[in-house]
Amino acid sequence: VSVNMEIVGNSAINHQYIVVNPIEKLDVLTHFLSSKEGERGIIFCKTKAAVNKLAKNLAINRFSSGAIHGSLTQPIRDRIMDQFRAGHINILVATDLAARGIDVSAISYVVNYHLPDVYETYVHRSGRTARAGAEGFSLTILQQEEVQEIPLFEKALGIKFDKFQKPKAESLEENK
Repeated sequence: VSVNMEIVGNSAINHQYIVVNPIEKLDVLTHFLSSKEGERGIIFCKTKAAVNKLAKNLAINRFSSGAIHGSLTQPIRDRIMDQFRAGHINILVATDLAARGIDVSAISYVVNYHLPDVYETYVHRSGRTARAGAEGFSLTILQQEEVQEIPLFEKALGIKFDKFQKPKAESLEENK
């Protein structure tokens, strides 16, 4: 028996990226989330500190969200996941701990707030959407110096990224 262990992305997922200045990152994210009101999604960050900071900023901006990472106790993680599954919160902010093993239906989008270091991690993150035959959307928010990584991800995973249209400054201001 021979098995090919290639990492391949889900073809039902629309992969897009957006290039922002570091100072615009949160504003661009909240603008995107406003356009997805009523839909459920997961936002992935690299670190626990980044998850906590982003979840706090989303709460300040009145988004229905919860944070999950490895430093939380299992009962707290379970409670947040139960709230997410039940639809009491629409946005889950997570480290890669949540990328594997979470099977929540009707997640319409995934946001990579930080680009993962490993191709396989991207597949697991984006794979939280487009379950059970549904279409999905994966948005990766990049800084200019990270754009060169996109062709490497495309080649390694056999997927195509499209460039997401950055909102105009007036639209970001209006969103605030």
